Amino acid sequence: MTFNPMEIIKHLRSKWFHYGFETLAVVVGILAAFALENWNEERQAKDQADIFLNHIAANIDEDLGQLEALMAHVDKCIIRAESLITSFKKSSFDLHEATNYIDYLNVEKSFKVNRSGMDALINSGRLDLLSPDLTYALQQYYAISDKLADREAISNGFIQNKYETYHYENYAQSTRMSDAFDIKDKYSDDPREPYVVDEEKLVDDYKLEILVLIRLVHSETEKEIYQQLIDSAIKLRDSI
Repeated sequence: MTFNPMEIIKHLRSKWFHYGFETLAVVVGILAAFALENWNEERQAKDQADIFLNHIAANIDEDLGQLEALMAHVDKCIIRAESLITSFKKSSFDLHEATNYIDYLNVEKSFKVNRSGMDALINSGRLDLLSPDLTYALQQYYAISDKLADREAISNGFIQNKYETYHYENYAQSTRMSDAFDIKDKYSDDPREPYVVDEEKLVDDYKLEILVLIRLVHSETEKEIYQQLIDSAIKLRDSI
């Protein structure tokens, strides 16, 4: 067979469009396959992110329920402590209120942050599913919750080791007049006269005055952190 370059070139020219179309079809097919694979990966990543974020959002809603209840409680503590301090300054008390308020300041507070969604995300090794801004906001939220835990530990330790001990040694009977934990309701059928603290004893009880003052300061500090955490939680929930 005679090899004729010109015939080959002529043949290629006549088939150029056909070969070019086949090559283009192969390239387009490869690109489409890559695009489809990338789209599937992105969709799977979004689905994964949505699962984690829905879990975290549910945790935050649960946290907000706790925080709102704790904020209501700490507001009551502040009102009662301020009222007692004012009465100490005036050396004059509403004895029924004072009896209740002294006992109410025994109540401890403890916020239990729910980290299950965030822990699941971290354990998956897929923090990259979240935007840097959202990741930072979540880190800040849990950092504030850690600060609150430290603050509550200080306050609760003071209650257990100082306030509560002194209260039960000197005003134990006031507990049955307390509106904390519905204790007062448990004594609704008590035939005895309602207990009230002795005003002369109260007026001169400088140690109790300082204990109440410290409880006031602790409660005001806790309220600030509760509010920080509530603001952070609402902002997070709205951004998820």
